[in-house]
Amino acid sequence: MNETENIELDMRILNGNDRTYTSITDLYNVHIFTDADMQEFWTKKKEEDYYYNGINRIMFLEKKQKEELAIQDKLFLDEVSLSPKQEILDSASKLNEGVLFVVILTVVVFILGMVRYNIHRAIRRKKDANIGDFYQ
Repeated sequence: MNETENIELDMRILNGNDRTYTSITDLYNVHIFTDADMQEFWTKKKEEDYYYNGINRIMFLEKKQKEELAIQDKLFLDEVSLSPKQEILDSASKLNEGVLFVVILTVVVFILGMVRYNIHRAIRRKKDANIGDFYQ
């Protein structure tokens, strides 16, 4: 409460009819966005970032390093032989089988559609031929 009691407002500004603009911060000599204030802000921000990064390193990096060492210890215990060619050939053969199945299915459906179309066309032609023959 002591700090707020010491604030005194300059009422001359309100009484004057000058159409000049004076900001409150300039009037009471309170500088918010000066270079010194911004420098102080960035210094504090860097200190906080360094502090929190240190906490992250302590908490998470040690745990991560322990996990990586455990994985590396297990990784080189057994001799493992990998054959990437076999994996590629297996996936390629599965892909080829799928493509072949789709092509065969498409050809069968197309042939069945053509047969059905020709049968119905022949039936329609016979109907049209019989309707057009009035003297039978």
